[in-house]
Amino acid sequence: MGELAYQLKQEVVKSCDSEFTVNNDPSAILRSEFLATMGHELKTPLNAILGFSKLLQEAGDLPLSEQRVNEYAEYIHESGTHLLNIINDILQMAKVDNHTIPLNENHVEVSHLLKSTMNIVKNSAAEKGVNLFYELENHKIELNIDEQKIRQSIINIVQNSIKFSEPGSMISVMTGLDINGDFYIRVEDEGIGIPANKLEHVLEPFAQAENSNIRYHDGIGLGLSLVQAYLKMHFGRIRIQSQVNQGTCVTLIIPKSRVVSD
Repeated sequence: MGELAYQLKQEVVKSCDSEFTVNNDPSAILRSEFLATMGHELKTPLNAILGFSKLLQEAGDLPLSEQRVNEYAEYIHESGTHLLNIINDILQMAKVDNHTIPLNENHVEVSHLLKSTMNIVKNSAAEKGVNLFYELENHKIELNIDEQKIRQSIINIVQNSIKFSEPGSMISVMTGLDINGDFYIRVEDEGIGIPANKLEHVLEPFAQAENSNIRYHDGIGLGLSLVQAYLKMHFGRIRIQSQVNQGTCVTLIIPKSRVVSD
């Protein structure tokens, strides 16, 4: 495993650290930032896998306790899971671009959808010390949707809010029907917010609200792009409002044609 990880790391370093010219073309700048981000995202867990697997390989010569061995194994597992999530996001985005993702529609109760989604993200919020609150305006609403894709969309938005929120702050998730009869899921946080000059680009694939050279949070900038793609498959849309140091409000809108019971 160590040799394979080492070779992969060398390829990543070679591709991401190579010099290339960036002109004023926005796509070139975006590509440059993506490569820099990808280099960071892949090299960090690869370094962890290499380091801790090396320690385990040498465990025969070191007085490692069972607790320490388990700790190293957990670090390797977490790093591998992080890499897998990055690869899965890239593959999903490729499928979206190629229009090869099917829409598996079923009637889904909103109460079930939201509760199951909150169960997935509540541990992340607790670990960060962020207060997560959710409210259902109408417990009886049913939607004709691809449950997995809409659930993943909510997870992506809430995880983003958790990532950019400070301990002790609040994240609220609310649902309901607007005046047009469309169903909405609104996620509002008290996080760092998005600068105005970045707001119009955050839905673009590989875009980041932070500059890759001064990043403080993980991610390769595909989460929001996937959310937008999944909503478009449902003929829905996403709306983002944000103020720096005030917070962000993201609203996922599913058209009333998909509301089968209210």
